[in-house]
Amino acid sequence: EDPALDLEHVKGRCEEVLGSVEATGPSTRRSDVGVWAAAGSAFAVGFVLLSLVIWSRAVDASPPSAGSKDAGKPTGWLGAVGAIVSFGSSQLLVRLSSLEVADPAARPGFFTAFGALGNGVGNILVCMVLRACGLLGGTPTFHQVCWGVAGAADICVIQILAFSACQILGIAAAPAMWCGVGMFTSFVWGVVAFQEPIHSVFGALAALIFLASGVAVVASAQTDVPPRAAQWLSKRCFSKHVEPGMRDVGLDGGDLATDSQSDISVCGEKQPPPSSLEFADARTCTLDSAGTPSGPSPEALAKGLVLTLCVGLLDGSLMAPY
Repeated sequence: EDPALDLEHVKGRCEEVLGSVEATGPSTRRSDVGVWAAAGSAFAVGFVLLSLVIWSRAVDASPPSAGSKDAGKPTGWLGAVGAIVSFGSSQLLVRLSSLEVADPAARPGFFTAFGALGNGVGNILVCMVLRACGLLGGTPTFHQVCWGVAGAADICVIQILAFSACQILGIAAAPAMWCGVGMFTSFVWGVVAFQEPIHSVFGALAALIFLASGVAVVASAQTDVPPRAAQWLSKRCFSKHVEPGMRDVGLDGGDLATDSQSDISVCGEKQPPPSSLEFADARTCTLDSAGTPSGPSPEALAKGLVLTLCVGLLDGSLMAPY
């Protein structure tokens, strides 16, 4: 009813909001600084490796012809290491807290648009350097331009799907899974479509088995399998021995007995009793405050895995036309 009171109320609320922004601002900025530092370090390493690739190619007196291989040249190995660093770090900026100001539905497209802009500028600069070094000549044909446009569109689709997958599964698990799927897809393209020779069928099969096992383990990290396995191992390996007259408290809850007569046996070997904080951390490190496994819901997990599979298939097929 009183305008003066309403004005004071609005003024108080504005001060509260400004105070909360000032309180959270520095930590947010520090978090973004860390993300930018990690991305910048990856970019610097990739730039150095790219420079080494160009230098190695420039000084190569007998480079392999188009479509042929020469594993003895350092150019390919340097390029492979550069691809590992670049692809493995390409999603670091997904963790920027400043992206939260954008609408959630628009974030993948927003991120992809600036990624495409960076790719375009970077490719133009690389082409200029290659022409200056005499490693690139001639004019691309219409057919080559069409394939270039198709490759760029493929990268944009991959980035949109990858951003969404990282939002669900995180940048630790999602890239590890789609890289495994992508490597398997590339292997199938090379062997089946292009009949590339395999010197050791047994070695190739063993590598694929290890690769599939690694992808499965990384995927299981997003489910309740690890905490269930930890609980099973704790019941198998951990036992609590308490002298007569002392409190008997096991792994399933309660306070720890702190008397020196109380021993903890780990897989049959007595260990000194840990502090209650250490024991609680070891017991709940994979569970949330409610005692249930933390992580995405089953529906979100299924969506993340499907997105990751699509990224792997598209990423593994990216270089097939070239």
